[in-house]
Amino acid sequence: MLPYVGIAVTINYTQFTLLCLLPTDLLLRNLAVAKWVYAVNDCAIFSVVALARHMSFYFPTPERAPRAA
Repeated sequence: MLPYVGIAVTINYTQFTLLCLLPTDLLLRNLAVAKWVYAVNDCAIFSVVALARHMSFYFPTPERAPRAA
């Protein structure tokens, strides 16, 4: 599961970097492109959160010892 989360995070950071490097003029002139770019970035963030939450199921959680009465 960890490689999938790592790949999703890498894709997310790559998309965010490319989003930051896009010229502002392009996003302001063509709103359809801007909406598409932001939608793809939101999908990437959603997939990272979903995969990380799914992976957290496999983490061991420490249990407390029962209290002595």
